[in-house]
Amino acid sequence: MAAILGVVVVLTLTALSPFALPAVSHAYTQTDSEASGPASTPEALWKKGTVPHLYSNDQHWAAIPYGASTLGLSGAASTVVAMMHVYETGSTDVTPAEVAKWANENNAASTSPESVAAVLTQGAEAFGLKATPIEHSNIAIRQAVASGKPVVALLAQGANGPVETAVVICGIDRDSRLVVNDPTSADNTARSWSFEDVLDGATELYVYALAG
Repeated sequence: MAAILGVVVVLTLTALSPFALPAVSHAYTQTDSEASGPASTPEALWKKGTVPHLYSNDQHWAAIPYGASTLGLSGAASTVVAMMHVYETGSTDVTPAEVAKWANENNAASTSPESVAAVLTQGAEAFGLKATPIEHSNIAIRQAVASGKPVVALLAQGANGPVETAVVICGIDRDSRLVVNDPTSADNTARSWSFEDVLDGATELYVYALAG
């Protein structure tokens, strides 16, 4: 539920308090030895109810084949599914590498709209998650976030780079801007996003829950 403090609206993803900041963990500081890609949240800090920062071009899995490309270049959807699995379960069993393996085995390892959607839905189902589409609107995003559900946005080509991609909306800050985990960019993750940044480029919006 949105909590109104004067003229400030705060929406978060925590069960502890509707006034707390979004439950989004922070990646450890990148060192010179990790210069080939941004550092994701270490597995030791993954926990249920917190969306970790995972990046498709993290050195731990960036070079893994992904169709005709690599996970680092084309595996945003697989990385998003891994983030959502951590949020729903707290388990470290499913990394972007495991989801990429499913994508390769099921002819979904590409950045075509159909493949990205398949990973976000069928791929998620293979790892025990159910993806449910929600209305393409500001209100739907607010309601989902207020109820403790991160929103996954499938972004069309050109909306956030040269290919289809996906991001996780983790919360809404005190300025009514979106807190977003972008698996392709630590810089994009660090900035706040407007609703238009997402809605103008999104072709689908999903919320997730454990299947069954």
